[in-house]
Amino acid sequence: MSAFISKSKIVATLGPASFLPAVQRRLMAAGVDGFRLNLSHGDFGEHAAVIASLRKISGEMGRPVAIIVDLPGPKMRLGMVPKPITVRRGAKVRFWPASQPRPGRGIFLPHEISGLAQGVRPGSIIFVGDGMMQFKVKSIEGEIIETEALVAGVVRSNKGVNIPGYNAPSGALTEEDKRGIAFAIQHQADVICISFVGSSEDMLAARALLPQTGNYRPCLLAKIERRQAVANLDSILAQADAVMVARGDLGIELPIEEIPGLQKDIIHRANLAAKPVIVATQMLLSMVDNARPTRAEVTDVANAILDGADAIMFSEETAIGHDPVAVVRIAKKIARQTERRLVKSGGV
Repeated sequence: MSAFISKSKIVATLGPASFLPAVQRRLMAAGVDGFRLNLSHGDFGEHAAVIASLRKISGEMGRPVAIIVDLPGPKMRLGMVPKPITVRRGAKVRFWPASQPRPGRGIFLPHEISGLAQGVRPGSIIFVGDGMMQFKVKSIEGEIIETEALVAGVVRSNKGVNIPGYNAPSGALTEEDKRGIAFAIQHQADVICISFVGSSEDMLAARALLPQTGNYRPCLLAKIERRQAVANLDSILAQADAVMVARGDLGIELPIEEIPGLQKDIIHRANLAAKPVIVATQMLLSMVDNARPTRAEVTDVANAILDGADAIMFSEETAIGHDPVAVVRIAKKIARQTERRLVKSGGV
């Protein structure tokens, strides 16, 4: 193993593939610096048990790791799907409110979006799971939205939903988020991620919920995933302790071809403001199923580091992937080699 010590941090999202303490131990040994708990999934009891496990292993290994709590935010989501649903291209798929009884046979996707049937029309495109699945609205009957699948894929519970032109809820903090902040404080999380930030007021509202006395001061991280957040980036940076380039929703809110340039700009401005910046979403996504990443993915991770990112975050790769530890090992190799080249070129 090279003696060169990488400065770039690795954040791993926990999920079914990484909940076991044995896997968490191997992830720490492979080089994970922070573990993300996505409060959009699971309950507080499950998350509390995971935090206890991480802290126990961290203490035994003598390797400090950050506990990162990611709030759901006002994101539009699917409801619970009993088991993953395989959808073929051209299939008829109906969306219906999760609060109502399942209306019939066929492929039905429950959603938790108030007024969705009134907010779409025939021809509207419904994106699911950071746009990986796309459905074209064909007709609307009451609260049932009949669509046609434009791409084949698998749909799972609680996946995010995006609809261009649909008026999403305003304000970043929901009542669920406030409970999430209270949970994070109770368990002294190191980082609290505020989702769907639109302005500096969202960060101020979150900070007002933090303890005003004592030594506990969690890092408040603003996730940049809305068009409005890009427009208000400087004022958000002034109130945030760190930011994340959340490319999933950002790549639907804005033309996808703009994301590379926006990523560079956000990182640069965060660097100027001396605020840590994480780059996230689909970094080594092919490793969910494959043993090796694509050349494009390796280049993507390296370029994020070259741009000045402080950390790289993995989501599906470590939450549901077939080998989360391999993902981290490869990421560390990429980071080490990229930083070594920077040192040689005088860039660090």
